[in-house]
Amino acid sequence: MSEMKDSHSVQLECPNCGSSSFATNPDGSVMCNYCHAVYEPPGGQVLDQLFERVTTTRTDWLRQVREEASAIKAQDEAASQARLAEMWATDERRREAIAQARAERDRQQRVMWSVALVVIVIFVVLVIVAIVIGRVQVSP
Repeated sequence: MSEMKDSHSVQLECPNCGSSSFATNPDGSVMCNYCHAVYEPPGGQVLDQLFERVTTTRTDWLRQVREEASAIKAQDEAASQARLAEMWATDERRREAIAQARAERDRQQRVMWSVALVVIVIFVVLVIVAIVIGRVQVSP
């Protein structure tokens, strides 16, 4: 199982074998648990972090991981809600564009039918006028 690290924690490694497991000697020096090389850290803060790491119990670590996990879960949930809201907004804009396109298409069809009806009425009137004129000229 991998350990989650704080952004401010330092990963200590043995300069000889690369191990990250250390113990403290009775004289206060730090020794690698695997190759038994004495480790001399570059600063006093490193010793504090090493001491905290060595003395932290599994229960404390699990509690810390749970707290971090719930914060990460909350962040992921907020990001997911934001993505979902953006998807809904995009879908709503798409639906509005489709509705506008349909309304424009229907308007154009009404105009075309109106023009066709006017042309037919004019044609019928012209035919009737032609028939009437033809009868008036034929009648003596």
